[in-house]
Amino acid sequence: MRVVSKHPLRRREAKNLLTTLNKLAGREVYGEKEAVELVKTDVASIYLIGGKPVAFELSGRLIPFASSPLADALPKIVVDAGAVPHICNGADVMAPGVVNVVGDFERGSLVAVVDERHRKVLAVAEALEPSAAIAEMPRGKVAKNLHYVGDKLWRFVQEKLS
Repeated sequence: MRVVSKHPLRRREAKNLLTTLNKLAGREVYGEKEAVELVKTDVASIYLIGGKPVAFELSGRLIPFASSPLADALPKIVVDAGAVPHICNGADVMAPGVVNVVGDFERGSLVAVVDERHRKVLAVAEALEPSAAIAEMPRGKVAKNLHYVGDKLWRFVQEKLS
């Protein structure tokens, strides 16, 4: 992965992005006056606020970085310790590993996957079932892993943009 270009967003573009990010979080995480940079790579477009990665756009979808405050603001699927290494290797979230669901969401919504012990965000996933159904499911896939701590994009940001 390599950087193709890096530049600050214009005021209007930045304001639109910040509004979208706050809507995604369901509350105001970022103010209107934040300086936003866009880093285009050969794989994804990465948005930085205050020099820190907050989201990336992949195939036209805006996805929060697992290490950003935006990911922490998403509804959560809490998983047990046995699921942690699998999720951190890119596995989807399976019902037997789910301990709890925090917040309400529908199928297709973005959710943060957090570990039971420390409540740290391990991944950002797309819910395959609504929150009410996940609590009742004895087995099956409940969320598709989109981005996780340690994936190629996460490592690229840690090495090249931090």
